Formats: sequence, C-alpha cells, structure tokens
Amino acid sequence: MLKPVRLKVSGFRGFAAEQDLRFSAPIVLLLGENHQGKSSTLNAIEWCLYGDECYGGSSGIRERINWEIPNRHLSEPDVLVELHVQEGETAFVLRRSLRMLARKTKPQQDVALGLPDGRTLTGNDAEQALRRLLRTSFRDFTTTVYQHQEVIRALLTDEPKRRNDALDRLLGLAAHRNLVAAIDDARLRTVQKQVVLAYNGFRNEAQAALNARRGDLLDRQREAAQKGLTPQDLTRAAVLARAAEVHAKLVECARAIGARAPAHSRPTSWEDVAGFIKWARADLRRLSAEIPEAKRQAHLLSRRGQLQRLQADYESLQKRREDTAKALSVLTAGSGGVDALTATLRQVQHDTEQARLTARQASARRSLVREALAVLEAAGARDGVGACPLCGNRAENLLAHLKDEYERATAGDVRQAEDARKTLEARSEHLRETLAEHERRTKAAAATEAQLGKAKADVAAALERPLDLFADPLALVNRDLETIDETLARTQEAIQARRHLLDRLEDDLERLESAVHFIVVEEKRRSVEQIRDTLEFRRLETLRDDLARWISDVESVKLAVGRDANEYARRKIEEAQERIDGGFRLLTNHPAITGLRLQVTADAAGKNLYLFSGPDGRDLVPILSQGDMNALALAIFLGLSRSGEGAGRLGFVMLDDPSQSLGSAHKRQMVELLNDFLKEKMVIVSTMDRELEDMLRRLIVPVKHVLRFSEWSPTRGPQIEVG
Repeated sequence: MLKPVRLKVSGFRGFAAEQDLRFSAPIVLLLGENHQGKSSTLNAIEWCLYGDECYGGSSGIRERINWEIPNRHLSEPDVLVELHVQEGETAFVLRRSLRMLARKTKPQQDVALGLPDGRTLTGNDAEQALRRLLRTSFRDFTTTVYQHQEVIRALLTDEPKRRNDALDRLLGLAAHRNLVAAIDDARLRTVQKQVVLAYNGFRNEAQAALNARRGDLLDRQREAAQKGLTPQDLTRAAVLARAAEVHAKLVECARAIGARAPAHSRPTSWEDVAGFIKWARADLRRLSAEIPEAKRQAHLLSRRGQLQRLQADYESLQKRREDTAKALSVLTAGSGGVDALTATLRQVQHDTEQARLTARQASARRSLVREALAVLEAAGARDGVGACPLCGNRAENLLAHLKDEYERATAGDVRQAEDARKTLEARSEHLRETLAEHERRTKAAAATEAQLGKAKADVAAALERPLDLFADPLALVNRDLETIDETLARTQEAIQARRHLLDRLEDDLERLESAVHFIVVEEKRRSVEQIRDTLEFRRLETLRDDLARWISDVESVKLAVGRDANEYARRKIEEAQERIDGGFRLLTNHPAITGLRLQVTADAAGKNLYLFSGPDGRDLVPILSQGDMNALALAIFLGLSRSGEGAGRLGFVMLDDPSQSLGSAHKRQMVELLNDFLKEKMVIVSTMDRELEDMLRRLIVPVKHVLRFSEWSPTRGPQIEVG
C-alpha cells in the first residue's frame, strides 16, 4: 500500500520558504499551536494528490468555498508541492505547482509524476496515471483517509443522505453509490415519459392533420361539384386536358377581339398548371382592357362628363344672373334709382349742415346768457325782487329765478337742434350705403355676364363649332349628350358581348383551379396517411419500445447494484462491528451504553440506510454528548477504514485535531485504539492538544516521528523541528 515518506513544500498556504519533511515512522506527529502550519501540511498532501478537486464548493467542505492555495504574502503565486510515496521498494514522486506565466492573467497549474522506471509523465497524462495509481476519488479520500472534522461529523450529525453517502464511501461502495446516483440523476422515467409524450403528440398531430385534410377534401369536393365537375374531371390528366382547352379559347378570344395573342404556351405537365392559371388570369385582364369598344366607351364617358360639367356651370351662371337682376330691380324700385338717390343725398347733406349751424347757435346763446348771469351774481345782484322778464311772474330772488327759467327755456332748444342733426346724419349714412349696394350689385351683374360669355365660349370649344349671338348653349349641349348616351348604349351592348366571352373563360379557369385544389388536398391527405407506413415512423415506434425495455433493464441493474451494495455493506459491517463497538466503548466508557450496533437496511430506491443503536435497538445519537459523538465518529472512521476498500491503495490515514470535545479518558482510550490501528496502516496526527501529545509520546508503541511547528511568520512560514 502507498505511504508518504517525504514532503517538500513552498509557497503553499501557510508555507513561504521551502520546507523538506520526512515521514520515517509508522506514526507521524505534527505538533504545535494553532496557525503554525500543521493543517497546511495535511492540505499540501491532499492538494498534491487531488489538485483543484480539494477546494471550492464541489469539495463538500464548507470552509473550502473560498480557499486560497498560494501564500497571500508572496509578491506573486509560486507554489510547489512534491510528495514522495512508496509501496514496498517501489517509489513514486508527484510534483504539483502553481505559478504565474508570461502573458497569463491567472496562475497556471502543472503536475508531473515520476515513475519507478525513471520516466516522468506531465499534464493530463500524469493526472490519469495518478488516478489509476491511487484508485480512489477525492470524496473517498475525505471519508477513508483524511479525517477532516467537518467530513467526519457528517457521519453522525448531518442530514441522513450525507451520512449514508459517507458510510458507503468508507465501505468502498463509492462506485456503487455513484452508479445509482447517476441513474437517479438521469431521471430515465421522466425521459421516457417525455419521449412517449412526444411520440403521442406527433402521432396525434398526424391524425389531426389527416382529419383536417379529409375535411378540406370534402369541402373541395363539394366546391367542385357545385361548379359542375365530376370525379372524372378531378385527375391530373383531366386537369391538363382542361388547361389545354382554356389556352385554345384564350387564343381564339384574343383573335376575335383583335388583341395580341397570349405569350405563354399551354402547360405540358402537372407542375405547370398553377403557373398557367396565374398568367391566364393576367391575360384575361389584359384582353378586357384591350376591347376596342371599351376604349371608345372610355372616350365617350370622358366627353359626357366634360359636357355635363359645362352644362352645370352654365346653368349655375344663368341662375346667378337671374338672382342678381332681381335683387337690383328690387333695390331700384325701393330707392328710385341712382339719380334720385344722389339728389336726395345732396339735399339731406345740405339740411344736415343747417341743423349743425342751428345747434351751434343755440348752444352759443345759452353760453352767453349763462356768462351774463354769472357776472350779475358776482356783482351782488342776488336778493333783488321784481317781475321775471321771461315768465312775467314776481320773484323774491329774481337772479336765482332767472337762472332756473333760463335753463328750462334754452335746454329744450339745444336738444331739439341736436336731435335734428343726428336724424339727418343717420339718413345720410343710409343713403350712402344704399348707393354702395347699388354699385356692388351692378358690378356683380356685369361680372356674371362676363362669366356667361366665357362659359358660352367653352361650350363652343367643346362642341367644336362657333355659336352666334342668339344660339342657346344649353340646347346644343343637351342635344350632344343625347347623342352620346345613345352611342354609349350601343357600345355597352358590344362590350357585354365581349366580356361575356371573357367571363366564360374566367369560369373555365375557376373550374380548373377548383380541380387543382382538390388534387393538391387529396395528395396531401395521401401523404399524411402514408406517414404511419414510412420506415421512419416504424423506426420511431421501435425506438420507443426499445427505450422502455432499456430503462427497465437499467432499473434492474440499479436494483441489482443496490442489492449488491447492501449485501456488501452488511458483510463489511459485520466484519467491522466488533472493532466499531469495541473502539467506541473503549473511547467513551459510557455507563449507559453496553454495546453499539451499526445496522444497514435499504430504502425504497435500494440505497443503503445506516442506523446506530444500542442492544435494545433504540437510536443512540440523542443521548450522546458532543465528546461521545466525536468518539463514535472516530470509532466508525477507524473501524471502517481498516475494513473498507474506499482508500484504494493508500495505506495511511490523516487525523486533524482528533481530540476535539474529548475528555482525558477519551484521549487515553483513543491512543490505545491507534496502537491497534497502527498494526495495519500508517497514521499522521495533527494536534495542538498538549495532553494528547503527552499520551501519544508515552503510550504509542510503534516508533514515532515528531515534527514540531512554531514561530510562523508571513515571509518565512513555520519553523519545523524534528523530535
């Protein structure tokens, strides 16, 4: 079995400068306080053997998630671990390095394996040879060789799935469990269900397509019957013959119309028929547009439209002339004409000036009397008594009385003069507006006459004949319109006769197209019906059935593997039962536990289930202390490591701080257990426990090799002394 004999390490985790360690005894003790490099030594062996597998989330160890391989205190990564292993006289040298290379952004890992014959393998060749040499995976290594605290606790305190997995690997059943897990992960029944669903879906889609084609075919058959087609008409040969007839009719129709003959020839194969129908319809549209009477009809319709527009315009102008003359006549009758309006306006304007003069004079007299009264009042003539010269009455205060009488007598004169002026001004404005309206209507009448003259000239131009002064344009236009309508009626009859011929050709094309549609749908129906008869469909059915049988066979293999693993585990547990029971009771000396039974059963999927119980069959885990649980884990680890095959060719175990939660009695009994274990395998123990160190030095029987770690520094790493 392979055992480590020498380890050279530099730049790895807690190591900086190179250290050369010898493992020259059945048991190697790595002693020292925390953070001195002991665990880094065990990690170096692990990394040298397994590389990237021992860190990150896939390692199965939580503290390895963000693990750093290079010593972070170096200026750049420069890691080298060299492990010498030996099996009897046969030696191997394994080197693994991690360095920064030129033009690389991340450190690059390299591995080399020196063989006994002097050859050295590198890279992937070295990795593959190493796997063959070790014959154990990293997961097996962590459960059968390296007693990492987190891994060992998974045997008892973690979820049952991980505990069962760890025990399977301790027993050398990694391949069995991996195979069963791979089969489960493949979810073969789910895959089979998906395949069957896909197959059934395809078959159902094919049936749905067939039903749809049959429905389409019935619709096409009814459509063909409605167009007078018989079953004999619904064949490729009949369609080609009908297409030839349609082509001949097109040629004859073009000749009868006097148009250009069709440029395409009749179809000679089934594949040409669809194209023939397309261009034949285009020819029908062309022939319809080239009918001579249709061109004549278009010309007549254009001329009729022109004359109808001239007719409407002339009638509209005549109506406007009549309306304008009538309005002007009414205006003249009411006002007496332009001359009378002008004379009246001049007289009103003269009267208005006289009224303005009278108003100014009345206002001036009133102002003069008011000023005279103001002068008298200022002179003190306020209290005079006498008869009023205006009204003849005697007044006590003659001045005040005169002022009141004056206001009453003159205010009316001023208002009367102003009212007369305003009335005359309003009448003058009305007369001016009436004259302006008379002028506007006169101009409108003249403009209408001019437009009528132009409209008459337009009619003459349209009729292509001169019109004398007394000619009636509307009568002439109406006569031409009657002639055009008569000609259009005759032309329409000729066009209808031509188009009737073209319509019959269109009917022939529709029947031809209906027959083509029927044949296309019929051939699609046949294609869908033939799917089930194809080699591919029968092959698909065979593959479906083969998959079902293969999955059944794989499940049988899985059950057989499970049974074999269960039988093997039962046998190995029976072989190790005494060691596990004895080791546990030796370690714990628990007064309530008189025996330990490790039992194996199988779950519904055939996987192994492990139970820990006392002689009474009851679960022991709930009554154990943390120290007892750790002791139980150690007993199982050491007992199964000696009995199982998970370690492959590795003939050593590594215990990292195995005395956690153990009391003095537990530790002493662990030493006795190791003495027995050392009869079969080499042991490397890392501990900071001084009590355990003393017991190991005093009580371990085989030769011991002691390495003491101390005075660790970032730039140098640990200082290691032998002894």
